[in-house]
Amino acid sequence: MRTLYLDCGMGAAGDMLTAALLELLPDPEGFVKELNALGIPGVEYVREDAVKCGIGGTHMSVRIHGEEESEEMLHHHHEHEHHHEYDHEHTHDHGHGEHHHHQHSGLHDIEHIVRGHLHLPQQVQDDILTVYGLIAEAESRAHGMPVEEIHFHEVGAMDAVADITAVCTPVPRGDPRESDYFTVDENSVITDVSDHPINPMGCESMEVYIMSKDLLISLVEHCIAHNIPSFSTGVLQGMVGQLKICPYVFDGYAARLQSVAGYFARSMELLDTATRSALFCPDRPVYGKENDSPSSYIDPEGGCVNSLAADGCDIQGSVKNCVLFRNVRIEKGASVENCILFKDTVVKRGAILRGVITDKYVTVSENVTLMGHERYPIVIAKGATV
Repeated sequence: MRTLYLDCGMGAAGDMLTAALLELLPDPEGFVKELNALGIPGVEYVREDAVKCGIGGTHMSVRIHGEEESEEMLHHHHEHEHHHEYDHEHTHDHGHGEHHHHQHSGLHDIEHIVRGHLHLPQQVQDDILTVYGLIAEAESRAHGMPVEEIHFHEVGAMDAVADITAVCTPVPRGDPRESDYFTVDENSVITDVSDHPINPMGCESMEVYIMSKDLLISLVEHCIAHNIPSFSTGVLQGMVGQLKICPYVFDGYAARLQSVAGYFARSMELLDTATRSALFCPDRPVYGKENDSPSSYIDPEGGCVNSLAADGCDIQGSVKNCVLFRNVRIEKGASVENCILFKDTVVKRGAILRGVITDKYVTVSENVTLMGHERYPIVIAKGATV
């Protein structure tokens, strides 16, 4: 059994302690890789050889968005009186023009980071939270305040999870008149938001945002108080310099349905095998409501080309480049091309459909011709007979 003594008469910073313990490991570089794989956004750990006063050792550098964390960054908040607009964070200006952003993390916030964002074994997570609990109790006694009100200023000062995480795609497919676009800097932080620009640039927002409930409530209250109707202009644009807004750039297939024409175009994209494989990936299966039907029947004299047909379809006519939901029936002599037909649609003999979207339980009568366009598809309401 070995005993490790730490003489911390003058204290020990986290990077110092990490560097000291790192030298005891048989594979220090491998451990650094594990640290970098924890999943803390924007944080990188770098092991460096260092010499001080003629003595060689290890320096552990913690870099936040490419910038090395320093004591000034962590403890500068003790030198000033602050004005809080939101109870979870604040900013202030200094005479020399610098602008600092501080994160105040309580035990609840620490638990959110550890449980929700770090890829660690359960026991390690428990140990981390136990240590923070002991620190909170000591701080509570020192400052004469409840544990619940203790804030760990050093935790997440720069390396915290983002105030808001915005999901976006580098491959725009939406209508610029209905979309927001993000400018992302080299540190993976959103620095500008363009709302419905004429010439879109950057990553297109998928209109999915992740934030804490407390922050959401405070933002809603702020928007109500200032008569701000738009999240894009009032929050994303108005607070891009106050809140830390980071992107989650999804590089797979992603699309939003903003209009009927957009829905039609996105549905037609599913006829491409590569697109379909990217969307319905085995690693993240999509489950639907179970409703088993018999296998679809395709009459050899009719034919079904480059189409998606759900169970229970009866295809006796001609179908090309279509998406057919369950129990769609295409009678002999009918011709359907570039259409989306919902559940229990019936297309009678001799009918011709091009660029049509039918809702559920629609019947298209014999010899009826419906001609739409990919940019202006014809939409038939639920239960209608044409």
